[in-house]
Amino acid sequence: MASVHDSLEWHTPPAARPVVETRPPAEVALHHAGFCHDPDAAVAGLHPAPGSRILVVDAYGGADTALALLTTAPSAVRVAALVDQPGVEALLALKSAAVACLDRLDALRLLGLLRASRTERIEAYLAVREALTLPVRSFWDARRSCVAGGLYSTSAEAEMGRLLRNLLWNNLPNDAYRAILYGSRDDRLAIFDERIAGSAFWRSALRLCAVRGSVARPGDRAVDAFTADDPVAALRRMVDVGLWANPLWARAFCNDVGVLATLPAYLRPEGYAAVQRHLDRLWPEVEGIEDALDAQPEAQYDKVDLGNLPDHLDAPELVRLLHRVGDRVCVGGAVAFTSFRSVALAMPAPRGFEYDLEREGCCAALDRAPVRGRRRVLRRV
Repeated sequence: MASVHDSLEWHTPPAARPVVETRPPAEVALHHAGFCHDPDAAVAGLHPAPGSRILVVDAYGGADTALALLTTAPSAVRVAALVDQPGVEALLALKSAAVACLDRLDALRLLGLLRASRTERIEAYLAVREALTLPVRSFWDARRSCVAGGLYSTSAEAEMGRLLRNLLWNNLPNDAYRAILYGSRDDRLAIFDERIAGSAFWRSALRLCAVRGSVARPGDRAVDAFTADDPVAALRRMVDVGLWANPLWARAFCNDVGVLATLPAYLRPEGYAAVQRHLDRLWPEVEGIEDALDAQPEAQYDKVDLGNLPDHLDAPELVRLLHRVGDRVCVGGAVAFTSFRSVALAMPAPRGFEYDLEREGCCAALDRAPVRGRRRVLRRV
């Protein structure tokens, strides 16, 4: 059996696998436009020093981790996409233009995190439209209905939050529903254990929620908490964290005040100002993974975030990718990824790397993503 330390060849991601058959590729990126993972946990995992050179690999659109990392004053942040480079590039460009051109609250309204009418969002889009390149402008001009609805409001996580809200609302008494949302941690878990734990109904209902909220075709290997072996246990973890601890789910369960209370650091006033100062350090073009890794022949990155890429690759593919990435990470640098899959989480560290358990602990303590896996952090030694 080949060891993870063996020399392995160039990895070429199977770009067609995660693409949804019923939507053109751009709609895949749009449907995953929001916080697939907590940006604060991503920043804590990489913990970059000012001046770091960073690569963010985006599996399903959004690229919020790249924006969050701008708050650390890097020298450069590049973004590579596993699926649909044009769609991811258009998402990142519109989010960046919103930060560059709009007041913070107006940007949050445009992106769909705060309430706004469709007309107000289109007016905000027109205010940033001239800051976009012609291809990106054409992309969004053809998808103004997505802009009018709010990018985050159309993402997969927001759809899942709405489905779960309705599921809980229709199948729990009102006092239990409010307690599981707004009660203390002990009260939330007590209601969960009394009303939901061990129930065949809830296990089936949560699986159905996952299917209806998914955009992946059945043959894909994308994994989320509700399609795991025990969706009821996954919901219990979410209740433990707080069902509305993430801004997209706060949008489903609460109101604008709830959303503002849960925003990641880069969308709070101080972080927003930092992103505005460092936007010029964000590489404007979204690349393929091979192009980003081969931008220079020698090691060039201090930090690499792979997002949840391991959930879309089998073990040999992931090993190859880690070796490819490892060749481009400087000594003392780090590679981080998130996964639900035991094969990825239990993988030995590649040659020249070791797992940074302290950083992983920081991530686990911070992570507010409602559907999340474990974040692993590899440090080059």
